[in-house]
Amino acid sequence: MQTRLILLIAIMAMFTACNNAASTTEPANTGQEPVHQHDATIHEYSTEAAQGLSLNNGQKWQTDESTRKHAAKLNNMINDFEKQADKSLSAHHSLADKTQEELQQLINDCTMEGPDHDALHLWLEPVLNDVKALKKTATDEDVQTAAANLSEDVRKYNEFFN
Repeated sequence: MQTRLILLIAIMAMFTACNNAASTTEPANTGQEPVHQHDATIHEYSTEAAQGLSLNNGQKWQTDESTRKHAAKLNNMINDFEKQADKSLSAHHSLADKTQEELQQLINDCTMEGPDHDALHLWLEPVLNDVKALKKTATDEDVQTAAANLSEDVRKYNEFFN
């Protein structure tokens, strides 16, 4: 399972230009695939991925039980955060940390394959970007925007997946 997931990440990296040419650790235009660790904390994904996410011929994509469990936890985390009184910068950064941990568990537990799995990555990539952006926020205005983006993108799971 891990081998398939790592292979898929490498393939997705080619299509999403993971870390673009700005990275100094990956060879540029050598024809070699970059080596990626399987860790949500090190990936930089393109927000263009969300534009490619669509229904599967009008139907929701199928996911495995583990993915559904982690997606439900992510949605609950967002809902709980939005209900809580503490909306400080540190509370938002804590949400980002907890969300990243749950995303890493989703990635580690994933057993999906094929087109459904590819579609899942189109959902996952913008969420990972949102977490990264939320972690970097330093002002109240930025934190509100980043949190709203994370909330919107996490909730897209229910629009596109069973």
